Amino acid sequence: MSISTLIKKYEQRADYVEVRRVESKETTIRLDNGELVTFSPSEESGYSVRILYRGGWGFASTNGELSEELFKKALKMARSLGKGKRTRVEKPSINRSFEFKQQEKLEDVDISDKLDFVKELDRWVKKLSKKVKSRQVVYLDSVVEKTVVDSFGNEVRERLPRLRVGVSVVAKQGTNMQESFEAFDRIGGYEVIKSFDWQRLGVDAVNKAVSLLQARQPPSGKFKILVDQELGGVFIHEAVGHACESDNLLFDSTIMKGLEGKRVGSRNLTVIDDPTLIPEFGAYFVDDEGVKAKKVVLIKNGVFKEYMTNLETSSKFGLKLNGHARAQSYADEPLVRMSCTYIAPGDWKFEELMEELKDGLYLKGFKGGQVDPVEGTFLFTAQMGYVVKNGEIQHLIKDVSIGGFTLELLKNIVAVGDDLEFKGGFCGKGGQRMPNTTGSPHVLINDALVGGKE
Repeated sequence: MSISTLIKKYEQRADYVEVRRVESKETTIRLDNGELVTFSPSEESGYSVRILYRGGWGFASTNGELSEELFKKALKMARSLGKGKRTRVEKPSINRSFEFKQQEKLEDVDISDKLDFVKELDRWVKKLSKKVKSRQVVYLDSVVEKTVVDSFGNEVRERLPRLRVGVSVVAKQGTNMQESFEAFDRIGGYEVIKSFDWQRLGVDAVNKAVSLLQARQPPSGKFKILVDQELGGVFIHEAVGHACESDNLLFDSTIMKGLEGKRVGSRNLTVIDDPTLIPEFGAYFVDDEGVKAKKVVLIKNGVFKEYMTNLETSSKFGLKLNGHARAQSYADEPLVRMSCTYIAPGDWKFEELMEELKDGLYLKGFKGGQVDPVEGTFLFTAQMGYVVKNGEIQHLIKDVSIGGFTLELLKNIVAVGDDLEFKGGFCGKGGQRMPNTTGSPHVLINDALVGGKE
């Protein structure tokens, strides 16, 4: 039977039926110190079926052909979980195809040409500094096509190419070792390789690692801090963005519960998640439920406004459906996920922020951290920073930890710069790894708790 025939048959027994078809082609190349350790073109395809029955969601997938057996499995799971009355799902009508047009198709470029590029970048990085004792160059690309058909009569298709190049180095001087990582990524075809300064990518990675060899340990205590775009973006993604994913409401695991319409941060703070920011790495046209991507203002002038949602949370909690359901592959259920999450720019120039900082710390880059979305606590480590006195940069410091309560820090934001920048990467949740983008201008914060050694 055809997909439409199967959907019509099972929609009579359920509240909602959805079929997703995904085909993906990927290339991964990795060189460690010039040695080829990963050289992997791969292809994957499959179907998934989701069925909603009286509040219970059933899911089944296969890498084979779509069959009625898959519908039976999904319906059986849904009925085992479903309770109470029929569930009403509202979903906008959409019947169209979306595709990002590649100038030079990733799938048409020979893998040997991709390998030659990686080798050339590796040779460049190798000769930049004798202090670099270890280096890694990684190339990733993918072309993913998905089609979502549902019991509302919708049928939507999306085809997106993505490309990412990363350089990781370890510099050493005596027993002192410091590492650095830089990456560039975009939605697009192989033309992306020609659109960015890949030599600068290597230079930035090496310079950062080498300079950290001379960095001092940070001071401890409460400081006024100025954070750069990378650190600000990752913080807002981890500490705020995840708390605004509405599936946390299913488990009472977010500090944002009950704070809709209430002040959670400084009036200077506006936080947005916008999946329409193509060609940023985390963007998309439609989500994995076939809902068109929508910009969402999570926090506006310090007031919590809206969650990111999927079909389950929008129907269960009466929230607006805004196209934030994402799945890593056909075999994964769509979860509420961020896309391009960022702090909206203000009107402060960098020089003005430094003057306002006066005596404090200027922190740059992200090295690691953790967040407790239930308790609302966080601990992040900036890769590097500077002690600032009288508005002037002094000596370099490294491994600066920042901790505390998320909502307290948000209320201590003093000023926001006008220099918004984005940075791509991957985010993990529920065992699924998805492309994401974080962004921020420079942000000035009062009374931040910093850890380190005197």
